[in-house]
Amino acid sequence: MDDKKRIIIADDHPVVRDGIKSMLEGSDFLVVSEVANGLEAFNDCMRLRPDAVIMDIRMQLMDGLSATKKIKEAFPDISVLVLTSFDGDAQLESAVKAGASGLVLKGRGRQEFLRALNTATNGGSAFDSSRMVDLIHKISGDNSEMRPELNSRDKKVLQLAAKGLKNVEIASALNLSVGSVKKILQSIFIELGAKDRTHAVVLALRSGVISDE
Repeated sequence: MDDKKRIIIADDHPVVRDGIKSMLEGSDFLVVSEVANGLEAFNDCMRLRPDAVIMDIRMQLMDGLSATKKIKEAFPDISVLVLTSFDGDAQLESAVKAGASGLVLKGRGRQEFLRALNTATNGGSAFDSSRMVDLIHKISGDNSEMRPELNSRDKKVLQLAAKGLKNVEIASALNLSVGSVKKILQSIFIELGAKDRTHAVVLALRSGVISDE
């Protein structure tokens, strides 16, 4: 049990929280708290320092996107997987801008849900890659003048991150340690002014630092 990743569930519907807990039974995740709004989620992040938060968007007191932004600003290492009932570009764009590690539609199967949560908690981007490319093209505009300076190693790391590879997979591909990959990504975040790897990929693709091929 000590090796399980600690999870907070934030949703204002008890039946949804029960459903999520049911999907997590027998997995590598342990639910350490259930809350009904974004403010409670943030407060429990301060108290418990979980590995991830499963966050509904529409909640009272503080909505999920506002809570996600607040959590990522205070605790960058905590992953947030956003849940939504609406499969639209607006939700996707808002989740990315808030700093979420991924977005999952409510009602998806257990395996898909666990795969997304596992990707998010291992430093990956649990967003649909094809939709991310469409979103990047939509919001990009012409930002060729704003091209950050990244060295070749940084670009290789970010290019692999853009393909959805986890830190351990990037490390293996480039013959680096996982710790080195984490340090490189943190340096890239600072250089790009990014909140997390998903935001960094969006900014790098938008400015032409890496390609979406």
